[in-house]
Amino acid sequence: MTNLKEPPFIQSIPPDGSLPWSEWLRDVAKRINERLALSGTTDEITITDNGNGTGTISLPSSIKLDGATALRLLATDASKKTVSVANLASWIAGVADETDVTDDGDGTITIGIVNPLIVGKGGTGAATLTDHGILLGSGTGALTPLGVASNGQIPIGSAGADPVVNEIDGTANQIIVTNGAGTITLSAPQDLHTAANPTFAIPNLTGLKIVTGANAYMDTATLVAGTVTVNNNHVKATSLIWLAAQDNNTTGALRVSARIVDTSFTITSSNAGDTGVVAWVMVDPV
Repeated sequence: MTNLKEPPFIQSIPPDGSLPWSEWLRDVAKRINERLALSGTTDEITITDNGNGTGTISLPSSIKLDGATALRLLATDASKKTVSVANLASWIAGVADETDVTDDGDGTITIGIVNPLIVGKGGTGAATLTDHGILLGSGTGALTPLGVASNGQIPIGSAGADPVVNEIDGTANQIIVTNGAGTITLSAPQDLHTAANPTFAIPNLTGLKIVTGANAYMDTATLVAGTVTVNNNHVKATSLIWLAAQDNNTTGALRVSARIVDTSFTITSSNAGDTGVVAWVMVDPV
């Protein structure tokens, strides 16, 4: 039988007609295997002799790409070659003034809100804000923080400008302003309510008007058989009470003949028949 040529070879089948077809085909696989010593490449191609005149060529379960970068996605370039994606953020774009996209370098990306988020997108426009500060709007611009307010300070308007943090001022001898933590207290130098006993220094008094009526400090009373009791819860043991006849029906001398502290005082005329109107004024000495 004619030997096969050294590879590479071109051979007719049967090679030279010297063997019957059946004999040649029986041994052709064995003869080719003897003449072709095939081997694979590590991590690339594996060749297995099946022992029956056949062989198996296979690829490894995982293929290593020498030109690829670890932990990177693959894409094709303009030449349709496989390349690693250098920056994942080039695939996923953020939105201006809304979202940031960052390539983490490990095959992942981080998507977050821009810092600071502008007012037009629902943010403050500021990366940090003054601790305990009051925030002011500035149109589409970043919020403006006022300075930290101390006790009693509040924002006070300024026409056409931002408010300022300031205190409320009192007036000497009239209004007293007392500031506390979260509080403002306004007061007068002394009690002024209707039941109070304020003290005033009055060097010149013109057109003085004093309230009359129940429990007042000035009023009138009408004598009955030369006497009358005035109910008044301001009367004291030391109260000074002035009396004056207001008509011709009182001819006797008038006096305060009795008093019950915080309850009443009695006016008596020296003429038991007097029935006139008597004016009285009561003052408490300091």
